[in-house]
Amino acid sequence: NAQGIQLITKVLGYKPINPYIKSTSSDITKNFVLITGDSHAFSAYTGLAEEIKKNGYEAILVAHPSYPPYIDGYMGKNLQECDEFIGMISSIYDLINKLHRINKLEAVIFITRGPKYMYDIGFGSIDDGITNLGYKFKDYFNNKKNYNQKEKFFEVVLKTFKYFESGKIKVYYLLENPELGFLPWNCVKRPYGIFKPKCKIKYDEYRKRMEEYRIGILKISKKFKYVTVLDPEELFCDKEYCYAVRQGKVMYADDDHLSMDGSKVLAEYLVNKMHKASLVQQKF
Repeated sequence: NAQGIQLITKVLGYKPINPYIKSTSSDITKNFVLITGDSHAFSAYTGLAEEIKKNGYEAILVAHPSYPPYIDGYMGKNLQECDEFIGMISSIYDLINKLHRINKLEAVIFITRGPKYMYDIGFGSIDDGITNLGYKFKDYFNNKKNYNQKEKFFEVVLKTFKYFESGKIKVYYLLENPELGFLPWNCVKRPYGIFKPKCKIKYDEYRKRMEEYRIGILKISKKFKYVTVLDPEELFCDKEYCYAVRQGKVMYADDDHLSMDGSKVLAEYLVNKMHKASLVQQKF
């Protein structure tokens, strides 16, 4: 939106080219919480912005569809896409640096569809089971023989956490909301009970997809006191299933992105968790 572009241009001194930019204010004298990541950050922004405003801060979103901004984590489906992404990642960390330097950055919230980048594999019938999605780090195009996607993924996560730790910048890293593997559009009740829609996935299926990612992220994060990992699992799942609909609300817009309602429910949950986990009592 215009406010986001105005604000970031003021801070950086140049107009950013990142695809997803939003802000609740263009006033550089305010204190901000920055939301970054991929399209999951974008879909979570609306609810988070509302909750952040309620707590006396402004929100900024700077993100990119499909490719999350990890340090040195340049991704793409070819070398050209990887190189185009370098400038966008640089803008995000330039913004973080400058806001932090002028004491206007309260925290960073990092949101991505993590397992997709660790495995480069989709999930469920919507992604044809185990389709290779073609999201590779730049190393792949330079040295395919010795490339290991999983190792590279955790390497760039470690570098990202080190960046925030060295700058003493509070970062809240959100573990993935469950991927459904199907579209939730038929989950709303229909007349005559014609449809028996699939509106949940087995908890064990979700956990199998998430387990290695979850363990790896938590293990790395324990080394850094300025990094807090937040897990939304209990918001979506019980011990048997993970649900597309909770308390009468359709939580998803598609197989993995949150709906407007889902964004708001997630935001209330996360901000409450952020308060409890915060390094500064009653602040993010």
